[in-house]
Amino acid sequence: MSIGTVTDSALQRRRPLSDPNEVEVSIVMPCLNEAETLATCIEKAKTSLKSLDVRSEVLIADNGSTDGSQEIARTDAAARKRQLWAIFSIGPSSS
Repeated sequence: MSIGTVTDSALQRRRPLSDPNEVEVSIVMPCLNEAETLATCIEKAKTSLKSLDVRSEVLIADNGSTDGSQEIARTDAAARKRQLWAIFSIGPSSS
């Protein structure tokens, strides 16, 4: 199994969810000035998650972008009516 792969047996073992808002899989995307590629990356992640048929979310961890990346992430989050913001700048060596 490669990193980031969910096997069929893992999906078969999953427990029933009691909360309809509970998430089974989260993808966290670190982001720093990725306006040119961010929307495409978000869509590819959502497509991959949809094929798994699990309750999922895509979270963007912005590191203080100044190129419009935050606006792209906000637009996507608003469309899904779910937002979680932790925007901070820690520099590339800390990531």
